[in-house]
Amino acid sequence: MSVHILVPDPSTSHNWTDLLSSTPSANDTTPAVNMSSTSAVSQTFTDIPTLEPNSTEPLPPCLWILYAEIGKSNIRVWDVMLLVPNAIFLLFLLLRSKVAVAKLRQTNRPIFVTFYIMAFVATIVSVIRAAVSMIVDATTVTGDITDTILWLAVRFALLSIELCVVIFGIGFSHLDSRSSITRILLITCVISLCYSVVQGCLEVKYPDHHYKAPNEHDIFTHGGMIFWCVTSSIFCLAYIIVFLLPYTPVKNRIQLPAKRSFYCYVASLTLLNFSQAIGSGLVYGDVQPAICLVDITSFLYFTCFAPLIYITFLHNFFQASKQLLLLSYASQPDENDDETHHLPYSVSRDDTLSQSLYDSTEFGQGSLPAISGQLAFNINAQIEPLPHDLGDTKG
Repeated sequence: MSVHILVPDPSTSHNWTDLLSSTPSANDTTPAVNMSSTSAVSQTFTDIPTLEPNSTEPLPPCLWILYAEIGKSNIRVWDVMLLVPNAIFLLFLLLRSKVAVAKLRQTNRPIFVTFYIMAFVATIVSVIRAAVSMIVDATTVTGDITDTILWLAVRFALLSIELCVVIFGIGFSHLDSRSSITRILLITCVISLCYSVVQGCLEVKYPDHHYKAPNEHDIFTHGGMIFWCVTSSIFCLAYIIVFLLPYTPVKNRIQLPAKRSFYCYVASLTLLNFSQAIGSGLVYGDVQPAICLVDITSFLYFTCFAPLIYITFLHNFFQASKQLLLLSYASQPDENDDETHHLPYSVSRDDTLSQSLYDSTEFGQGSLPAISGQLAFNINAQIEPLPHDLGDTKG
């Protein structure tokens, strides 16, 4: 007597009772299992599905954070992380906008108005990108294209502002006029546009596979790791040169910024671009943990760049304007306030006054360390004409 063991097929509707009832008994003289039954049992074993080892493998944390969504929505965690800090800083700017605009109107320095607008623009474009990316579905073709265009627009705006700030810092004494500022803005916009066009072409035609997750849509990779590494290295080298200019003979030919805050700003972007160059280079070399370094530097750049501009170039200006306003009311209560604020531009144009005007800014030489900002050169402007008046009297 032969014993036959049958294994049920999970994909069929047979149950254990049906299979046992079909098992031959000891008194049955018919063949136990015919050829069709044997082939059916064999087919049962071959049809059992197997799990691919890669299908259940979790993503690395630093890659997962770029794809993770909140619940079943299309809102990505990465977009929320970028939106919250920018939204908080935008709220700060809006709450202080009335006071800031009033102080900017009290001075005839277009450079400070430009810095304030750049901080506003950098924050607004970042908020808009994150908000729109949370609305569209990046898994669709339309959503993917929209997300890419938004990222390119943000990078274009931030790079234009970044270049403007450096140029304004180096040549501040010669660029404090609306015409010169407009020319610099146009030049930097053209350079940034070329950068964004190349970045966009690489992003569309050659998506980086290092950020491609299984069964997931493509995400923005900033033109690929090679492009990111090369451009970050160039920016890092440029910032190093700017940082070292005070130690070169160039300082004897042009007026360089002497305020420590400007060089802290340059050093911060130097370190940031250096880290991005190292991180993207390692990612290209298939070093998976380097994605964490790239994510951290990207988060810092897209959330802290606008506040860094405000702290470096506008915070002291607004504090000095507040002191100047108090001084003007205390010393000249019967005179027009605008006369006090516009005095540095209209009293004199000799070299001494120009140097005093230059020293009063965030880039200046610091000739009056005891008196801060705009207040310092307004006092100089009011006192400086006195020797000429006394000389005329004696003559």
